[in-house]
Amino acid sequence: MTAIKTLTHRAKEVPAPHLQQELLTHGAVILRHAENTLNDFLQLTENVGNDFICQEPKGKYRTVSAAHTRQALNAERNLFSVGGTGQYHALNLHSEFYFQSTEPPRALFFYCEQPSQTQGHTQICDGRALFSCLDKEVQQRFLEHALVYQRYHPKARWQEQFQVSTPEDLEAYFLTLEHQVSWEEDTVCVSFVAPPTRTRQGEHAFVNNFLPFAERQIFTPSQTRARVSFSGGCVINRELFAHVQHHAEQLTRPIVWNKGDIAIIDNTRMLHGRKALAKQESRQVCIRMGNIPYLEAGFESHTEGLKRIFKLNPVPHPFWN
Repeated sequence: MTAIKTLTHRAKEVPAPHLQQELLTHGAVILRHAENTLNDFLQLTENVGNDFICQEPKGKYRTVSAAHTRQALNAERNLFSVGGTGQYHALNLHSEFYFQSTEPPRALFFYCEQPSQTQGHTQICDGRALFSCLDKEVQQRFLEHALVYQRYHPKARWQEQFQVSTPEDLEAYFLTLEHQVSWEEDTVCVSFVAPPTRTRQGEHAFVNNFLPFAERQIFTPSQTRARVSFSGGCVINRELFAHVQHHAEQLTRPIVWNKGDIAIIDNTRMLHGRKALAKQESRQVCIRMGNIPYLEAGFESHTEGLKRIFKLNPVPHPFWN
């Protein structure tokens, strides 16, 4: 069962060793105190974290969300809204950036300025516990096959989103990120291969973007061209999605936000998502994404994960050697 540890500390008063112990134990920690301010949040994240993702025109992360909708909220461009203007839909459980980055952020830091007045709760699920609940046959499928994420961007969108003007510049940019590119006239198809699980100190965690991608392509395929598949041609069908979704729902717990809440989530272990928001929603939650040094210990890299998979199942694959 996913447990979210709640500490009744002001951000400036929580002992660093205690915070470390609780985060490593539970995977998600809330500092609940109504007097926590945004400045307290920023100072805490600077104290415990580093390598915060910045939205830079020519940087590693030219976009900080799949839909290019997050707004940067500070001059350093490393504090963001959790969603974009008009983003009210529910978002299925996922780990951040595993569909596009070889080095996703190890930690997510949230601050609640204004809680939801309806049901706009953040959802948390322990990916380590989820993997252990899956049927052995399903576990083996995720251990032996990489996930291939595909996204499509028309010209007007990729020029704005990735801040390049020519196909050659776009291909050069994606090459640095280990993405494969193909074209349909001016529309680019971007493919990214990633392990479905990552290990830390030998334990598998189901950390990926399988559920939101699979849900959209199975139930609303006309609304998006984004797709996920297995390497080697193994099919992702409704039965597989339903099996994972069922076990995830049993483990999912909400963060019912209070004003001043600070949440820290281990992105190497946990999945998170969002309940649907009402259109009149006044919720204000912001996020920083970065690393915490002690979350690195024993964490399997993207390349190590792929080598493990293709050693178990050495099928020819067009995206990775």
